[in-house]
Amino acid sequence: MYKLDVRGRLNLKDSVSKELETDINISNVSLSLLKPYLALVFSDLSGTANGKLKISGDPYKPVMTGAVKVKNGKIKIAYTQCSYSIVDPEILFLPGKIDFGTISLRDSLGNFASLKGSLEHDFFKNFRYNINANSRKI
Repeated sequence: MYKLDVRGRLNLKDSVSKELETDINISNVSLSLLKPYLALVFSDLSGTANGKLKISGDPYKPVMTGAVKVKNGKIKIAYTQCSYSIVDPEILFLPGKIDFGTISLRDSLGNFASLKGSLEHDFFKNFRYNINANSRKI
């Protein structure tokens, strides 16, 4: 069971500076919610996420910031159709960017690889991918 605790405010009365400020606490949210955004790179996602996010700024061009820790994550690379376990990374949400940092991947034979990268976006539209992976044996 997952939980999203959302609290915030939106000022619509001030026509000059409409401000949105929302805090989101995430508990055990399924990574499968990201499939529509990452399907070009990953054909399958599973695991859970826990963390805190903030959506703020102009309601028509909001900014999302915060961090989410992934637990028991698994991905399948769309191009190769190979599945990997993700070794519990922390994903950072920055203005216009989702930064994966460096993530350790493990295949079914116990071989490791590292994936480093980020996704730049306009509040989850117009994605630009920057992903590199490397391994000695996978």
